[in-house]
Amino acid sequence: MDRIKNFFNKKLFKTIAAIVFIIIFSYFVAYICKPMENDQEFANNIYWPLVVSSIIVIITEQNYSNHSSNKNNESDNNTEPFHLQAAKAITKPSIEVLGNNLADIVDGITCPAAFWGQKKKLKLQAEIDILKADLENGIKKIPEERMQELKMNIIGPALETFNYYFEESYYRKMISKLILASCDSEYDEIIHPAYVQIIRQLSPVDALVLNDLAKTEILTGITLEKDQNMYFAIPGSTIHEKGPEKCDIAISNLERLNIINITHGITVQHIVLDDENFNDCEFLIDPRFDATKAYFEKMGYSVSSNTMTLTTFGKNFLKICFDTKR
Repeated sequence: MDRIKNFFNKKLFKTIAAIVFIIIFSYFVAYICKPMENDQEFANNIYWPLVVSSIIVIITEQNYSNHSSNKNNESDNNTEPFHLQAAKAITKPSIEVLGNNLADIVDGITCPAAFWGQKKKLKLQAEIDILKADLENGIKKIPEERMQELKMNIIGPALETFNYYFEESYYRKMISKLILASCDSEYDEIIHPAYVQIIRQLSPVDALVLNDLAKTEILTGITLEKDQNMYFAIPGSTIHEKGPEKCDIAISNLERLNIINITHGITVQHIVLDDENFNDCEFLIDPRFDATKAYFEKMGYSVSSNTMTLTTFGKNFLKICFDTKR
């Protein structure tokens, strides 16, 4: 009995029954309509057009039913409600969404001033294109589970800064890294809106010194004295390229910005960046210190070390805006 019931429930049976009904109905229509001159005329003008049209309608309806059934099955397989899926899409934006949003924001905020010359405008546009490429590539490196909505209190001021700090590549790199960090939940505990203001107050030499600091695992401060003048510096390429005076100005500014601390008047042989490893590295000194000391002593300077340390604020700034060794 169940097999007979299932047969009558099948779509094939229903389709055949519908076609038979249409044929009978067509004969009924022929009976009540005005007789044609012959059977062929009746078949051509009424019967077959009606039958064929009905069959097409039935088949179309069956296909639509199959499509709807498949769609419902897919919905049934996805047990998560739609509103939860939408909420997840908003709170965990995809790489494509974040990339598009960043590109739109960059285009909306970065723009040349009306009074700039054509050369300056072209330079800014070229740097904007590089910035967008940096952001696009950087977004792809953020694991999906760490992606988050853009922090406009950081991104907005950062891009406004870029409008005027684009002529040196250091600024673009710092701004790019800061924006990308704001999209990465891993940096939520250390990122700070004040970093934008720090970038605005850095000279190109300051940026070079910070780059040296970022590459330094063991920080050894240097004190140089000559002709009753005292200069502070750190081992690295900047002291050789820019000289003691410019490095001292940069160090003073970084101290003012609370990036580093210098204990004046105390000479030591070492200081370690990573406090957790201080005991293990107690007797280490920057291997570049001796070479720097010998170089400037030949130039008539008296050279010694000093207690220079990175503040917590400074360490976090370097982690966000530079490629550090730590």
